[in-house]
Amino acid sequence: MRKKMNKPKRIICLLLAVIMTFSVCAMFASCEKKKDGTLLATYDGGEVYESDIADWQSYFLIERISEVASSEDYQAKIAEINDSTTEFYVKLKAFRKLLQDKGVTTFTDESIKKYAENVLKPALEEAYSSEGGYEHWKTSYGVSDNFLYDYAEEELITAYLEQYVMNNYGVTEELIDDYWKTHAYLYLVVPSYIFDVIMVSVADSDKGNAEAWDAAKAEAQRYIDRIKAGEDFASVKAEAIQNSKNERSSDVYSTQDSIPVTDCRGFDDEESNLKTINDYIDALAEAYDIKFVEYADPNGDDKEYELWYTYCNMLNEFYTKNAMLNLEVGETIAAPIRHIEGYEIIKLLEKSDTVEFQSPYTNETVYNDIYETLYEELWGNGSGSAVETFESELVENYHVVITYSYVKNYTAAT
Repeated sequence: MRKKMNKPKRIICLLLAVIMTFSVCAMFASCEKKKDGTLLATYDGGEVYESDIADWQSYFLIERISEVASSEDYQAKIAEINDSTTEFYVKLKAFRKLLQDKGVTTFTDESIKKYAENVLKPALEEAYSSEGGYEHWKTSYGVSDNFLYDYAEEELITAYLEQYVMNNYGVTEELIDDYWKTHAYLYLVVPSYIFDVIMVSVADSDKGNAEAWDAAKAEAQRYIDRIKAGEDFASVKAEAIQNSKNERSSDVYSTQDSIPVTDCRGFDDEESNLKTINDYIDALAEAYDIKFVEYADPNGDDKEYELWYTYCNMLNEFYTKNAMLNLEVGETIAAPIRHIEGYEIIKLLEKSDTVEFQSPYTNETVYNDIYETLYEELWGNGSGSAVETFESELVENYHVVITYSYVKNYTAAT
């Protein structure tokens, strides 16, 4: 329901204006006054008053202070933030009531208090130790001591949100079946070259350094020579991953890959393909007035890096597909292939003649791929379609009603 807390932004001249705006907003919140302030929302289980969310209003205001600062009408922006805070809080309370109704007893006042004092407060003390600990955090956000318990309640309940939503609105066998029928073409296996890769990477900080590239190429060639001399490809690969300077490359190239046989047609003529690549890069460089460099720094000139990136990708595509046409099954290439991350060593594992649709009912990899795709769509890091459905039904089933709008009252008053 809420993104993880960031450290509060530095606030200088805006604080006075913000305080004044709170006073202005308070004047517009004069109707339906009760002993706890303005009634903001109701739900089956309780009511939400202005005093209930005063700390949350301050918290979210500080979290979004940059939006307030850049707004043409900062009072209107604060009113908007206050309305979203009301909605957030009443849904949080309704969700807690839902869990209680379903017999989930984890979220008692006592358990929340223990979590706040024994876990959350010490964590804030540590996170802000160099700035004054928990007291600094509290002062920075302009919240009271009681907010620690509200914050703890929200953390505990929100931690349960993904489990609840995905258990009740998540991926089903029916959704997997529907997805596969619609996207079966993504799982069509055609005759392909299947190959394994060893990556000898060049760190991003060394991408513009010719010596680093030469060293990576030499290291890759030593691996090839060892494989050609009889060492096991998998063992050499494990060593190369361990020695890699770039963890991202190790992760990406720890699995096998494949290329459809038809995609390799036309990649047998080295002279013609290299001329096409060089002509294309020269034309781009001239058209956009870019200096071509053999090795480009990712943190250097953007245009130079983009041109170099394109060149490396085209070069890698040619040499990889050319290797597929020339390698025997089980054979490793004789020289490393340049890649945007370093140098690749390729071993052809298999030339498959299979033509079939891989089914999630018989292929676990396909099933998991579809499941993960649907899960991401439905959960979406807390903002996916399943969350929207859950919140919509929560509002309907627990009769959540927003009874006061800061935006409407501010607009009417101005």
